[in-house]
Amino acid sequence: MNPAHSRMGEGYPTPALWLDTIEHKEPELKLKAERKGPDSVNTATYTTDGSETCNVVNGNMVCSKAHWDGPYLQIDSTSNYDGVDIRLRDRWSVAPDGRTLTIQRHFESARRTSDQVIFLEKQ
Repeated sequence: MNPAHSRMGEGYPTPALWLDTIEHKEPELKLKAERKGPDSVNTATYTTDGSETCNVVNGNMVCSKAHWDGPYLQIDSTSNYDGVDIRLRDRWSVAPDGRTLTIQRHFESARRTSDQVIFLEKQ
């Protein structure tokens, strides 16, 4: 992640490390997400045909539907953390040179709403 270009949103600290490893073989997309500060390593599998997939993330079940919206991959997810329902809408786009993935994330719960923009650069 390029922290200089990313915006985590109010109340969300910028992780010391944000490393995503993505394997994409249409319609399956596998994601390994490594974070430091706070530390976590999670894996998730999505299908880009709009079918629901459920993954355990930080000990919580997260159910998602991913689909293509033109050149954008949209992933809508729901979960319950500590008794609070949450909704995430991620919109992924890849730069024309294939070197940068931008994730626009909208987060909603009864406690807060937040928007994030995360710039990931290919290593």
